[in-house]
Amino acid sequence: MPAPALEAQDVSMRRCGRSLVQRVSVTADRGELLVLCGPEGSGTRTLLHLLSGHLLVDAGRVLVDGRERGPRRHAPQPDPRRLADGPDESDALLADPGDASVLLLERPSEGLDHADAHLLLARARRRADDGLAVVLTADGPEHVAAHASTLALFVAGRMLSWGAPPVALVPALHVLGAGGLLQGAGQAGSIITSST
Repeated sequence: MPAPALEAQDVSMRRCGRSLVQRVSVTADRGELLVLCGPEGSGTRTLLHLLSGHLLVDAGRVLVDGRERGPRRHAPQPDPRRLADGPDESDALLADPGDASVLLLERPSEGLDHADAHLLLARARRRADDGLAVVLTADGPEHVAAHASTLALFVAGRMLSWGAPPVALVPALHVLGAGGLLQGAGQAGSIITSST
C-alpha cells in the first residue's frame, strides 16, 4: 500500500510556554480533501504551517510520500481565490513545485460570500478528484462540510474529532453548540492537504 501523500505523526509545537498544537496525527491521500476546522487560536493555522514545513515541529514528524519533511523556505502564498475565478491553468500556481501531489490552502473562503465560497470549495474538491491531496483550514464547517472528504475539528491545539463530515460534526453539536451543521454535510470519503 502506498504511503499517504501527507502525514503528521503525533506532532506538537509550543511557543512562549503555550501549546499551539498538541500531539496531532492526520493523514491526507491523493484524491482527498481534508478540512482542518476551528476558531481562531484552535491550532489549525499552526498545523497547516507545520505540514508545509514553514514551521518545525517540537515533537513528532511530518512525512511527504513517506519521507520526512525538512524545513522549507517561506514562499509567498498565492491568492486562493484564483481557484474560484481564474482559468484552469491558474490552479497550477497554487501547488508547491516541491510537492506536486499536495495542495495546502489557508482559510481560502474567508471573506467570500456564500456563493463564492461554495464555488471556490467546489474547485478545490475537483483538484482533489484530479489526484491531489488537498488540505485547507476553515473557521467552521458551514461552507466546507458539503465539499470535504474528511473534517478534523480542533479546539485549543487539540483535535476534537476526525472523520467524514456527518461523523466529525457530532462532537461539535455537544461541545461547540453548532446545532444544524449536519444538514448538507458531505459524504464519507477522503482527506485534503495543502502546502506552500
